[in-house]
Amino acid sequence: MTCPTCDHTMEGLGQNDRADNIFHCPRCGTVKVDAFGQHGDKVYVPRLIHRCRGFEKDPLMPLLAVSGEIGKLWNRLGIAESINLPKDRPS
Repeated sequence: MTCPTCDHTMEGLGQNDRADNIFHCPRCGTVKVDAFGQHGDKVYVPRLIHRCRGFEKDPLMPLLAVSGEIGKLWNRLGIAESINLPKDRPS
């Protein structure tokens, strides 16, 4: 199963008391619960993903990415690939 946040392969963690399958993404930390029965599937995206996406959209980020250490660090740590699907990643 692929992660709905970053498209990485999710790992199975087991089942909860309602026999729902629980998956975790080791790249970004997203947890997905594949629900059986009447309740729907749930995806839990870590708050840090939302904060990093906000930082990435900051008007100064393109300038920092091109000219500074922040952009190099952003790419070296794999943050862009951890917070976006491949189609939404900056090139």
